[in-house]
Amino acid sequence: MSLSGGGEVVEVSVAPGAKIDGMTLREANERGLIASEVLVVSVERDERVLTPKGNTEIRADDLVTLFARGGLLEAAVGAFSGD
Repeated sequence: MSLSGGGEVVEVSVAPGAKIDGMTLREANERGLIASEVLVVSVERDERVLTPKGNTEIRADDLVTLFARGGLLEAAVGAFSGD
């Protein structure tokens, strides 16, 4: 979804075997898998919505909501796919 001012919100499903699968957000950030301009807004898992923090582990089948002001590039969501 595109927002005014060039912002964009995207929901991505974490694929099994994705680079980020099994990592905390802190680890993913340190390894450069999540760009500094990307904000993880929420993580949906097992019928619950989690407020993400640095120690939140991302797992396969999580539905993750991302926000970025300048729009999200394919590289920004690539860590969540199994490719």
